[in-house]
Amino acid sequence: MRKVSDNKVIYLHENGITIVAKPGAKGAKAGETYELNGKKYYVAINKQANMDNLKIGDSTNRRIIGNLFDVNLAGWRAVGINEVGSDKVLLWVNLENDRSNATYDDGFISGSKIFQWESQNQQNIDTPVIQSILKKEVEVHLFCRLGNMGNHTYMGKLKYMKHENNNPVKIFFNSIDYDSDNTNLKKIYNHSPHQNRL
Repeated sequence: MRKVSDNKVIYLHENGITIVAKPGAKGAKAGETYELNGKKYYVAINKQANMDNLKIGDSTNRRIIGNLFDVNLAGWRAVGINEVGSDKVLLWVNLENDRSNATYDDGFISGSKIFQWESQNQQNIDTPVIQSILKKEVEVHLFCRLGNMGNHTYMGKLKYMKHENNNPVKIFFNSIDYDSDNTNLKKIYNHSPHQNRL
């Protein structure tokens, strides 16, 4: 147990009732017990609730999402695909402005609910994370941004439809949380891949 009266890893909310656990690397760790004002508090582990707190269209980044799951998604883990636990895969997609010279041929096909995603060259049909997607063993969550700078936008869950090629693997998903009424997402929805073959 850690005493935290000085560093405010946990603290009393301004409402005077709720005890809040500070997130981040210097914050409270899930599964730990902390002491505040002579009382002990346990910081619960609840990964599903964390994903449920995300809303379609939320601006976010790997650090914030990593903190939700108490995992490091930065550094060498800052790749286009991350496995979180045994039941979730996160796709981090940069939609490049010059589609004809894009590294990956990703995007919503003709503004529809169908999202086309292309794996990196080092991944193939037998890569475990790709297999878990194809076998529908994991929830797939999509994060997109236009260009390669700044935050990503949470686009919601994807459902596997079909795939083609072996290396790289091209996967077609149905966007479960597609929201055509959300004007903030129109630029992302309208970013169609350069060569779609659905």
